[in-house]
Amino acid sequence: PPHEKPPPMLEVASNVYEPSTLLELVHASFAEELLFRGVLLRLFALVLGTLPALVGLCLIWVALHQRPRLFLFDVGVGLALGGLALKVGLWAAILAHLLVNVQGYKTRMGV
Repeated sequence: PPHEKPPPMLEVASNVYEPSTLLELVHASFAEELLFRGVLLRLFALVLGTLPALVGLCLIWVALHQRPRLFLFDVGVGLALGGLALKVGLWAAILAHLLVNVQGYKTRMGV
């Protein structure tokens, strides 16, 4: 029937402010930034130089996200996060990544 209440899991997933959803977004932002900008970017920069490392790692990051329709957006975000990590610090990149993830989640869920 059209007026049936959705399953509880869908109710939770529709609210970005639920602790479990927020925890997942924080975890993803923290883990990706720690790996990509905290470790790999610095290692690649030692071998390739800063700019080639930033661009190359950004393209790897974009490819792993597998979102062809958002390719240019993801490239911009990847370059910005890398630049933030290098110029301001890893925590700035983590926070920016979290904000992008929250906004993306809200957009997808219509929140």
